[in-house]
Amino acid sequence: MPSMSDLRTYLTVLQIGAYLLLLTKIFRAKLLRNYRYFGWYLAFEVVRLSAVSFVKLKSTLYAHVYFATQPVMWTLFVLMMLELFQIALRRHHGIASLGRKALTVSLAASAIGSGLTLLIDLQQANAESAVLYNFMLLERLVMTSLLVLVLCLTAFLSYFPVPLTRNVRIHACVLTAYFAVKASTLWIRTIYGLQPTPMLNIVVQVLNITCLLAWTVLLVPAEDDVGTRRGPTTGDEDRLLAQLDALNDTLLGSARK
Repeated sequence: MPSMSDLRTYLTVLQIGAYLLLLTKIFRAKLLRNYRYFGWYLAFEVVRLSAVSFVKLKSTLYAHVYFATQPVMWTLFVLMMLELFQIALRRHHGIASLGRKALTVSLAASAIGSGLTLLIDLQQANAESAVLYNFMLLERLVMTSLLVLVLCLTAFLSYFPVPLTRNVRIHACVLTAYFAVKASTLWIRTIYGLQPTPMLNIVVQVLNITCLLAWTVLLVPAEDDVGTRRGPTTGDEDRLLAQLDALNDTLLGSARK
């Protein structure tokens, strides 16, 4: 039976393969034009995971790579969310602008809240452990904010019969699960400490691979990505879309003032 370390290594290799498979699918399906930042994130993860696989775990070099690459990953996550807002609400710029503002405010609040906790932690523990904990706390707040926003967007798109393509729906749903995995992991680590980390890493890797494979299997080529509209009746759809257009016009009018 493989040890926990060997299992983690095997899953890391599978995870890199899953990232490469999905990246290849996006290129071949000609989806990179609409999902540019998503493609950048996949390429970044391939490079990052390949690099850290040669670095000894719990070493100083591993810590430096972790602290250097995590903010880049957060930035790509934010850009992916802005990209999703732009694609899903391309006909409603006012609402998309509101979503971008909500994303900016929530991330700024996360950074401020994390900074305040750092001041408390520095008084209760040594500086090194306080900085590490606060870094994880900041990551948790960022991922939780992104998860809440993508859940709100998904609920919004489910209620209003906005014409969406299959890929937009698939991307929003899988991205929700992907963020949920990462946010849940960080909540467990910040609450229970490092004790469950080895088993938690295995579970997270398996779930990440599952999400990557879901994207790979469910996304369709650009030429087959047709729009769909959902709703109980045509009258209901027209009424909801009229409300949506009115809200969009109101937000656009407010922005011009």
